[in-house]
Amino acid sequence: MIEIKALESGEDYVRMGAVDEQDRTQSSGRFIFTASQFKDRSVPTMLVGAIGTPIQYRRGGNVRAMIEKMHLVASERGIAVALLHPFSFSYYRKFGYEKVSDHLILRFPTRLLDFVPRACRLVPYEDSMSEALVQCYHTFAKGRNLLLPRHAGSFGGDTWAYMKDGKCLAYLIGSGEKKLIVNHHEQGVFTVKEAAYTCPEGLMELFSYLHLYEGEFDEIVFANIAPCPEIEMTLRHYTHTKYTIVPDIMARVINTRLLLEAHTYPAGSGSFVIRVNDTLSTVKGTFTVTWENAGATVTETPDASPDLTVDAPALARLLYGYDGVTASSAPFLPGLTLHSPSSSVFAAFPKTPCGVFEHF
Repeated sequence: MIEIKALESGEDYVRMGAVDEQDRTQSSGRFIFTASQFKDRSVPTMLVGAIGTPIQYRRGGNVRAMIEKMHLVASERGIAVALLHPFSFSYYRKFGYEKVSDHLILRFPTRLLDFVPRACRLVPYEDSMSEALVQCYHTFAKGRNLLLPRHAGSFGGDTWAYMKDGKCLAYLIGSGEKKLIVNHHEQGVFTVKEAAYTCPEGLMELFSYLHLYEGEFDEIVFANIAPCPEIEMTLRHYTHTKYTIVPDIMARVINTRLLLEAHTYPAGSGSFVIRVNDTLSTVKGTFTVTWENAGATVTETPDASPDLTVDAPALARLLYGYDGVTASSAPFLPGLTLHSPSSSVFAAFPKTPCGVFEHF
């Protein structure tokens, strides 16, 4: 007899376990309750991590039971979406998850920053700047998906910021590393772990700062530009630029209505009807969405004819704008059935930057 119960808990997390009659933990996982960015707003979010089962207890359905219970808990807590870094995409699809973000690593020679001057108008982080940097990050996060909240403790000695009139217009977190070859250092790489900016001026100042490292570090690496495509857009040389794409985050919708209401719809007006098939009562249903300029109305209309029918994995991929699904590409998305190609649903969910800087 297996019991799914809390092994440890706090204000914003719980470590769950599948425990047998001999009080042995056969599977466990950590679930964190926080928020994540969804276009211009943040939505209640559950992060799923540290899922594990010792090899002698595998294939017993323990993880399924634990995750399904936590989905119910999340639903009761008003959570909109659950996020995780999967060890296997096909495994987590069985629980309703689907990929909504890649990890995009950008690497290029420092000399390719010749389109900006060498200048250091950034200053090293001090605690007195914390609120300004948090505000910069949250301004940057608007219009992007998945980014997690920042607080003063997020910044430290590897942080440099571009300040102007008391405001932070950009910052980066990064450090350099070199290899000792015989008796001197070579193969220097400066890695930017995180970068945020509120305007083109701020981004260009980050590049100017990095250009100063020419001669000291051979290459600049941005550890993940999936949340910030403007970085790649600003580059002027590509011949020696390298990209590494690593499939990253999966999402599981916990409350369809909450996400549809939190979404930022485009200018103008439109409407669509979407039918969602799922086991969770807060996910399944038929929803009519009507928007005009900044306002949107979401109503459950069980008898309405849907423009499209989706399962939970396809719904996550559509809502987060991972692909920028169109009427012509929709038939290729597993789990989505299109009934009305002229529906404005695809205008409502255009391709959107998705990603996080940290691992959870």
